This record gives sequence, C-alpha cells and structure tokens, in this order.
Amino acid sequence: GVTLYDGVEAEDYVFFGPNATTTNDRNPRSFGVWDRSLTVFRTGASIGANTTIIAGNEIGALSLVGAGSVVSRSVPAGQLVVGNPARFAGWLNVDGGVVSRHPEIPVSVIEMLKNPTESIRTMLENKES
Repeated sequence: GVTLYDGVEAEDYVFFGPNATTTNDRNPRSFGVWDRSLTVFRTGASIGANTTIIAGNEIGALSLVGAGSVVSRSVPAGQLVVGNPARFAGWLNVDGGVVSRHPEIPVSVIEMLKNPTESIRTMLENKES
C-alpha cells in the first residue's frame, strides 16, 4: 500500500507506486509537539515504488521520482530524479520519456509545463486516436 500522512496534498493525475511513503515531520520525536510540514504533489507527478518523500517538499508537475528513491528536497517540474538522496537524472516529456540529461531545461519541457493539465489531456487524446 501507499502511505500518505496528514499534511500531504496531491493535485490531479498524480501516480503513487506500490509502497510509496510520505512523512509529515522533518524531525519526529516520540515526545513533545510535532512540527508538521506540508508536502505537495503537483499535477502529473509520478512517484516510483518504495519511494520515501521527506516532509516539507514539493514534487513538481510532470516530474518522476525513480523507484526506491529518497526525496529530501523539492523536485522541480519536469525532472527525473533517482537515488538516495534523489538527484537530477534528466528532463522528461509528458509521456515520461527522457528528452535530455543536460542540466539546462529544454524548450520542449518549458512549453509542456506552461499548462501541465492540457499537456496530459492532449497526450491522452492522441493515444486514443
């Protein structure tokens, strides 16, 4: 199962793979007051199996977190991140394919991210026809 604790918000078209987990306190203790932090998953983000997302981060629109990764900082929109800690591994198209492994964001990704929901809907319509 997927574990989403209090303090998590997920927008439309977000995918959580098996055993994906979030936390809701960056420094949890068994005593005292917890300091819950908001974690946000933007439109179309995909979270791989067995991934852990540390509290207080934003997972950008149409980004993809590779299976088994540990996310300790926010993930920019359109990026592929992998590992522990999760690090940049590429820029993605709306289908999740890598379009570039260079750190500079490609123009095609900038265009896709202008309206992530519309990019998703267009891709889905094209697959149906």
